[in-house]
Amino acid sequence: MKKFPLLILLMFVATNMFGQTSKLEENALYNKFMSKELSKEMYSSFAVRWNKIIDDFKEYPELPLDEDSVVHYTYVSDFPGVNKDHLFNQSMEFLAVKFGLYPSFMYANKEDGRIIFDNSFELIDNYTGFYTGIITIIDEKIVFEFINLSYQAFFKGHYSGNVWVEDKTVNTGIDTAYPVILKDPAHWRLYLTLFEKTNSQILTQINSFRSFHTSYPLKRKL
Repeated sequence: MKKFPLLILLMFVATNMFGQTSKLEENALYNKFMSKELSKEMYSSFAVRWNKIIDDFKEYPELPLDEDSVVHYTYVSDFPGVNKDHLFNQSMEFLAVKFGLYPSFMYANKEDGRIIFDNSFELIDNYTGFYTGIITIIDEKIVFEFINLSYQAFFKGHYSGNVWVEDKTVNTGIDTAYPVILKDPAHWRLYLTLFEKTNSQILTQINSFRSFHTSYPLKRKL
């Protein structure tokens, strides 16, 4: 695995980068060093710790970014021979069966071929992910987008000494979670795990969505 330099400091220029990558993380730390906000010793210390944690993860869990550097997942699926109306009805059925989402809980316009809804998925321990889903449908094709991603952490009430600390909920937009490398190193593993689980959950949902559409003709025959 290629690691970024500890003492030989090389400038990384991001050109047409459409993803939050390890290279962008490394560049963020380098910029802190170049602006003299970090000493050479601190820079090297952070670099060593970062390389080690990325080794633990095997690879950086990259996030797809749009042109405004906002996390934006987009998946395009082709369904040859299936018209817009059928794909729309199947998508509505999928959302009802899979997530318990019905027309009164979403925007759905068959003429426009657009379905917009809010949903969530479980991540780790006390963390839940939230997102807005946008499904755009035309004949033989569906575009499924995930935007407005955020995390919600729930902390149960507990005693701290003799003082009772009430339940607490903390909301964090995914776009504020990076660059991870500029946050407290004690939280690096948490953020990278959340990114990894988010990618996994979204891919699982997309695969389930595609599988539902692909097998739909068979379901109708049963």
